[in-house]
Amino acid sequence: MLFRSDPDRVEPSNLSRSVYRWTDVGSYKVDALADRLRSIRPDVVVSAHPESLEDLGETWLSKVCGGVDLVVGATDDVRTHLSLNAFAWSAGVPAVYPGIYLAGRAGEIVLSVPREGGVCWRCTILGAASATDGLKPHDYGTGRTAVSALGSDVWAISSVASKMCLGLLDIVAGANGELSHLVAVPLARGSTLVQMSTTSNWTYFPTLFDNVPGQWAVQSVWCTPTGEESCPVCGHNPIPASLGRSVELAELRSLLNDVCLDDDAGEGEEEVEEVPNDLDDMDGDGGSRDN
Repeated sequence: MLFRSDPDRVEPSNLSRSVYRWTDVGSYKVDALADRLRSIRPDVVVSAHPESLEDLGETWLSKVCGGVDLVVGATDDVRTHLSLNAFAWSAGVPAVYPGIYLAGRAGEIVLSVPREGGVCWRCTILGAASATDGLKPHDYGTGRTAVSALGSDVWAISSVASKMCLGLLDIVAGANGELSHLVAVPLARGSTLVQMSTTSNWTYFPTLFDNVPGQWAVQSVWCTPTGEESCPVCGHNPIPASLGRSVELAELRSLLNDVCLDDDAGEGEEEVEEVPNDLDDMDGDGGSRDN
């Protein structure tokens, strides 16, 4: 069974970078997607909920995460990411979090697999932001100016994420094939973040691939993030999963400001607004990630 939660409706701008059709415009995304899946495989079972996780509540989310094989967080809402991260990790369920960076020039895929020494989504994004400090390609629902992305760029990153989802499901099923090897090998090395560029000369990639023959866009790098001992999810003393943790949201906002913002931005560097103090602004509206 597939569970899907999304309170949004299909808009014309979604059509170029998704499987929705013109006839779906105005419909709830969860219903349109369920119809699409049933048109491909009539016996598929989809539990569609046109509501946010906050509206569905902790009991529902805890029950769902405890009864599925994989969680996919394809959203630009930082609140939803924090909730999924907490409940999936607490339930011991692997999760995949794909994301598109500014203007679709690059993107990321986070693999969060609960285990001893593992790193959750929260710790991973903080590491990704600090790795490109001063270059600021991220958004993470912080309300920065929206920039459209080409549908082809979104598809390139989401297609790789889909294959990694299949690889994790293969591992859960005990398979030992090509799909499972796609993610098993990097996971064994502690590499749980993939950054992909869809354009040439994206941030640190030119330096990394300098003088390496046969390299040009599209490129990807497996990164090995480090978890925080104090993380409330994957740290030494995790706290019970809950929805809408205002303290954690405030902490994450502060941490992202520390690693993403550069008050002394040099000439030619892109300056961004400070992450808003009003937590209600951190809902992904106007953000640069569009999944």
